[in-house]
This record gives sequence, structure tokens and C-alpha cells, in this order.
Amino acid sequence: MKPPHRSSLWWLYAALLGAGMLLRAIDLWRPVDGTVREAWRECDIAAVARNFYVEGMNILYPRIDWRGDGPGFAEMEFPGLSWSIAVLYKIFGFHEHLGRIVPFAFSVASLVVFLLLAARYLKPTASVIALAFFVASPLGIRTSNSLQPEAVMLCLLLLAVYGFMRWLEEGGSRWFWLTAVGTACALLAKINAAHIGLFFLGLLLVRKGMSSLWSTRIWVLALVAVLPAALWYAHAHQLWLAYHNSLGLSNEYIWFGWEFFTNRRFLLGIVRIEALFVWMPLGWLVGAYALRKERGPTVQAALIWLGVVFVYYVATSRTTSEDWAIYYHVVSVPPAAMLFGAGAGLVVERWGHGARRALSAAFFLALAVVAGRLALGFAPTIPAAIVVTLVAAGLLTASAFRKGLPKRLSQWRARVAESLVLFSAASTFVFLGFRIAKDVHPRHMQAMYECAEQIGPAIAEDALIVTSGGHKLDEDGYPLAINAPYLFYWLGHKGFSLAVEDQSIAALAELASRGARYFVAEREALAQQTGFEEELRQRFPLLAECDELELFLLTREGADVHQHSFRAAVPSDHFGETQR
Repeated sequence: MKPPHRSSLWWLYAALLGAGMLLRAIDLWRPVDGTVREAWRECDIAAVARNFYVEGMNILYPRIDWRGDGPGFAEMEFPGLSWSIAVLYKIFGFHEHLGRIVPFAFSVASLVVFLLLAARYLKPTASVIALAFFVASPLGIRTSNSLQPEAVMLCLLLLAVYGFMRWLEEGGSRWFWLTAVGTACALLAKINAAHIGLFFLGLLLVRKGMSSLWSTRIWVLALVAVLPAALWYAHAHQLWLAYHNSLGLSNEYIWFGWEFFTNRRFLLGIVRIEALFVWMPLGWLVGAYALRKERGPTVQAALIWLGVVFVYYVATSRTTSEDWAIYYHVVSVPPAAMLFGAGAGLVVERWGHGARRALSAAFFLALAVVAGRLALGFAPTIPAAIVVTLVAAGLLTASAFRKGLPKRLSQWRARVAESLVLFSAASTFVFLGFRIAKDVHPRHMQAMYECAEQIGPAIAEDALIVTSGGHKLDEDGYPLAINAPYLFYWLGHKGFSLAVEDQSIAALAELASRGARYFVAEREALAQQTGFEEELRQRFPLLAECDELELFLLTREGADVHQHSFRAAVPSDHFGETQR
């Protein structure tokens, strides 16, 4: 089969880029309320941006809201995203939806960079399919206008990969500096991007051999790429040591341990997220076909890249195996798209226009599912989506089956394999649509937000509050970050987070002695400590309540009962802030 003509090829690219922009613009103009997807991450980024806007624009000193009685300086990734949002606030005024424009712009730019990568290193048909996969990636869309650094990091990481692959081929200072600066900025955007260094190392050894490691330019590249991030994270760690506020860097243990081999939840969690949110879930068969049939350098590079990503997931499996951390898996999407495009492209080239029409129809069906969700409010269930996907993929595969029956056993095997690949590719595109449709218009925090709106007027202006935090330890006994930022952000107050395990009148007495005047308690958290809610109601006045929250006034009379004994028992940094 002849590949698409060059002019029609670029029209296809342009159409897919347009579709990608439209998909990423869904839910773009929404505030930071109950429609957040990742409540902890988004509200922290929004709070840091608002604090830059209100308290000063020094980018070296980001401030969070759960600061206790301190200034709130926090250890985090380089706060370029929050600072950029604050700049928009300075120019246009405080409008929360402006913040989503920044990650959206980087997400759209990542489409262009991936197109450059696919168009250069894949065959024309394969590049179109790979771009379609990348455009419709639910994780790419989920993070595209979310207030978190993933979209920024992914764009910069793709720039670094494109620059490195061109540099290995051609040399030249422009590709060298694109790699160095892209990697440095990706590491600053989020330290998780450090795994890409292993990909560069693996590709370098395969393409240039062991002797290339002694090249001066390689060491200069590594230095330029790593030094800015090393300086920033050293400075950020000093903020942790001084103020004990961290967005999960020093106050949470994420690393691989022996439990990985004794508790199957880690590996199963990683595989499940990859299957349901990256490969959809039969796409891996298309990638496997590419590995079986295509031994070229592009497939080799994609395999190395995907292998490095898996090593990263295993190393950080305490996080990357958890349901709340699915957005960490967005870095799987580019290499998966390359392998998917390579595998499906081989079958389309052999089967001709029928296969091309089948995959085109599957992609348009995916867009139709999303459009139906937006226009009609149709919210598909996963079981129904699976049934529709399999039926549609079967019909599309059958429609593409135009060739006569094979005569030899080897031809039968090849035909069955190709049919399975085409079926898997079609099902992947259809399922992408259902996954995107299920994810749009998030409202899972709306009840909590509306409760916060109800009780907010009962809290005095500028008063410090205590809110319910998370658990201090995971099920294996390793520390977790407890600070839940959303109530602080929605209520517009600063204060303390109280870990679930620390809920007690004595703990509240200690925090009241440090200036806290109100306890905004989540009912779900109160229920995890037997008898605590009843004791609260006996000790402190209940000012307001709603379905999700209860608001207590921390009166001096109620607090003084336990204050002395608790001071002796609890260290000053017990709640994540330094006591003054």
C-alpha cells in the first residue's frame, strides 16, 4: 500500500493537532472549586500562586497555606508554574481559570513536539496513528489543564528527547543545547523527569558504544542538565529543614522496598493503571506486534524508553501503584504511542484502505463518544464501554477483511495475528473515547466545596484554622504527607493540618495554644477515631455543620484542660510546622 501523499499527510497532522487542542480545551474555563481532579495537588499549586500574588513574587520562596503559625515557605519543585499563574493574576486580576491556561499551552506544545518526533522517526502511516494515539491519550488530556506540573514537564521532556535523538544522529550545538536546556527545565518542573537520564544513557550505549561515555561533551551535557535542578532542590531542602513544610519530597517515603516482592499490590497497581489509562487495555498487543516485526532503531528506542519508565515506576512504586497517582503515568504515553503507531502502521500498510478506514472510523467513534458526553451528559460505565468497544472493534476489523483466504498455514498465522492487531488497535481508539468521556466534568469534590462555602462565613477573617489531614503512615508503616490543602484554599485561611491518627482534644489544645481558633473537621476523618466526635461536641462549641464538615470554635476553656500534658508529650514539629 502506498503511504499518504505528503500534502495530504500534513493535512492529517493538522486535523489531529486541531482535535488535540479541542480535547484539551474541555473544562479549561473552570475555577479551583469542587471540579478539581487532583484536589491536593491542584489546590496546593493554586495556593502557592495566590500567595505569590498576595504576599510577594519572590520565586525562590514559595508559600503554602497549611503553614501553621509560620511563614509557609515550602519544599517543592521549582514553582515556575505557580509563579507564571501569579504573573497572569498581576496582569489581568485574580481569576482562577487563568491558571489553567499555562499547563494548557504546554500541553498543546507537547502535541507539536511529539508530531516532530513521530514524523521524523516513524513511517508516514505509523506517524499518523501514533499522533492519533497521543492526541487522544486520557492522561494527556487529564493533565492538560490541571493545575499541576505534569503538562509542563512532559512538554520539556519531549523537547529533550527530540533534541537528544537529533544530536546522536547529526551532532551540532543546537541539538546539544536543546537537550541540555530541555532536560534541565524538565527536572525543575518536576524531579520525576530524572528517569529520562537513564533513557539517554541506554540509547547512547546502544548507538555509540561504551567509549562514548568518556566524551567531554557528554559530561558537559550532564552537568548543564542536572546543575540547575541540583541547586534548586538543595535550596528547597533547606526550606524543609527550616520550616518543615514539604509537598511530598521530604515528608513522604515513595521508594521501592522488599515489600514489592512480598505484596503483589505494587506490581498489580502499576500494571492495572498502565492497562486502563495508557494502553486501553489491548493496545499493548499492538506494541508487542511492533517489537516482533519491526527491529529498526525507532522501535528499539521506544522499547528502551518504555523500559526505563517501568524501572522508574518500580523504584517509586509506593506512589505509582496507587489509584490517586495515575497522572504519574503520563510519561508512558509517548513511547507507548510510538510503539502503537509502529505496530498498527505495519498492518494498515499490508491490509490497505480497508484497515485505514477501520481505524479512522474507530477514532471518529471515540470523538463522537466524547461529543455525546459533552452535548447530552451521557456518562458511560466501564462495563458498557467495554462491550461497545469490543463489538465496534469486531465490526470494523471484519469490514477491513477484504483479502482472499490464505492457502498456507504460515499465511493463516500471519492473517490471524494481523486481524488481532487491527482489532486491538480499533478497540484501543474506541476505548480512548469512553475513558475521556468518563473523565470530563469532574465533580467528586463538589459536595465538600459547597460545604466549605456554607461554613466559611462563620470563620473570623485572618483567623488560623485546623483542618482534617491524611494518614501519617501507609499500611507498611512508611511516612505519608498529611497536609490536605483544599479546605485552606477554599476558605481563604491559613493554619494546621491534623493527621487522622493524631485526632484528640489534647492535640487541638496544643494547636489552640499556637493560635488556632477553629477546627474544620471532615466527618469522614472524625469517624476513623472512635468517640472523638462525641468528645469534640462536649468540649468545644459547634458553630456550623453540613453533610461533609463540622466547624468547632477552639475556646480557651475547652483547650486548657489538656494543654499542659500534651506540650510535654509532643515535639514542636509534630504537625509539620516549626513552633515559634
